[in-house]
Amino acid sequence: MTPEQDSTHGTSRTNNIFVRNVRAMDQLEIFLVSAVTTILLIRLFLEITGYPQLGGGNLHIAHMLWGGLGMLVAILLRLMLMGKWIEYSSAFIGGVGFGAFIDEIGKFVTRDNNYFFEPSFSLMYIIFVLIYLAAHWALTSRGYSRTEYLMNSLNLLQEYRDDYLMDDQKRTIQTYLGRSDPGNPLTIALSGFMETVSTGATGAPGHYERLKAFLRRHYYRLVETRYFAPLLNLFFVVQLIIGMSFIFTEILFPQGLGGSLAEPGFSEMALLASSIISGSFVLLGVLYLHRSKLTAYKMFERAMLVNILLSQVFLFTINQLGAITGLVFSLLVLGALRFLIDGETAEQIARQTARRDGA
Repeated sequence: MTPEQDSTHGTSRTNNIFVRNVRAMDQLEIFLVSAVTTILLIRLFLEITGYPQLGGGNLHIAHMLWGGLGMLVAILLRLMLMGKWIEYSSAFIGGVGFGAFIDEIGKFVTRDNNYFFEPSFSLMYIIFVLIYLAAHWALTSRGYSRTEYLMNSLNLLQEYRDDYLMDDQKRTIQTYLGRSDPGNPLTIALSGFMETVSTGATGAPGHYERLKAFLRRHYYRLVETRYFAPLLNLFFVVQLIIGMSFIFTEILFPQGLGGSLAEPGFSEMALLASSIISGSFVLLGVLYLHRSKLTAYKMFERAMLVNILLSQVFLFTINQLGAITGLVFSLLVLGALRFLIDGETAEQIARQTARRDGA
């Protein structure tokens, strides 16, 4: 839960060493998206150009070095400059640099410096998943403290320019101050100062914010249609039937049903095992559909999490392009399921409240 979504007051628990940034998740998104995009663009460029050697002769300037340069620029920006624009720019530049750096992971885990090491995509995928999960846990595992709200109010005041703030900036700062310790002298001083701050019209959102708003708006418009939930249920039923049949066929008969039986490798067997786990959750969800939609959706959600966190890892070693396509689709389905879970949960709470009020 982000601070913007939390309408409660900050907790009294404080940590004088680690103070979380309320804008961290947005910056993490930019970092990860730019890193993954960089990897895909590098692979596409090298494939199109025939893997050219930069440097000539015995020299080869690996793009890992350019990645290191990008990360260095991002670090220097954060060390020397302040402000929201710097935070987001350094997240983007750092993501590009990290993507160029981690793309050559195959060279550092093999004796022959093999850039084409097949499990490279799986390793990169695991790294990105771990980064996201660790950051998400650190930022959302507990509520923001009063001290964190106060410190973030100070951080947002970096946008104070020419004796005024944007309307939305002032409202956000005042909201955070309202969740800070009211007896803290700094809270009192800042609250008084904010009453004197002039405001200007809210600035136009950046390209990234506009793109997210556009996608979110059309996404919600789709999932709110009355046909979406039944079609999603049908999708999981069909997936359970076809998906497992396809996986068993591909693994046990890789040369086709008429070919000779080949012994599957570790990745194939691991993919089969994770798919069985995912399929089991889908089966449970299908069985619960007519008894409890909320339980069914939660089972489907677990199936997609197993698919994203386990199956996709091993699929990357078998079919990289297919894994990327499947990952994007799985993330969209997961988002739709969470939307339906939130809606069904709210509906259950409303029904329980109505029964309690009626009693």
